[in-house]
Amino acid sequence: MRAITHREMRIIDMNAAYLGVSLKTLMETSGEQVFKAISERMPLKGKSFGIFCGPGNNGGDGFVLARYLKGAGVAVEVVFPWSREDIRTPESRVNYDLLAKERINVGKAPKKSYDVVVDALLGTGIKGELREPARSMVRAINGMNAHKISVDVPTGMDSKGGVKPDFVIAVHRPKVGLEAYEHVVVNIGSPRKAETHVG
Repeated sequence: MRAITHREMRIIDMNAAYLGVSLKTLMETSGEQVFKAISERMPLKGKSFGIFCGPGNNGGDGFVLARYLKGAGVAVEVVFPWSREDIRTPESRVNYDLLAKERINVGKAPKKSYDVVVDALLGTGIKGELREPARSMVRAINGMNAHKISVDVPTGMDSKGGVKPDFVIAVHRPKVGLEAYEHVVVNIGSPRKAETHVG
């Protein structure tokens, strides 16, 4: 499967919307498929999850994942060191608001150690030095004695001092640079025409 760039993925998402598959639907499916990929890889019973989310769509996928984990009876906490006003897309904001309705704890810093840490901080397209608070969150993740999973790409993959995951779950297609990591790709329902036709 051919790896794609950040720019190509943005174009595919935009074309998918024109073809009737909204970003809201893609985000929901991403979180669900990441959940399924994790549950196929390890038993969930008795494990605690810490999901580190950012203010973009990668974080939105993490918010959705938290709901699926909670629905499966898994102990889950969301770490979100930004404020609601920092969330960049309405789709991510909707999924952030659903956390409170599902009674999922959200904190600005990790309160404890976890069995599994999910990196949904920053997606593709991040270049150069990581800035705060992402830099501190990456340092916290790397310092934890936990199984580490990144959603789509490891935060800071193209930067110095990025997350060092045990495993990456890429959405739709592998991204350029993931060949250096153990990874799988999940189908999130983007129409095939989104890669061949413009809206």
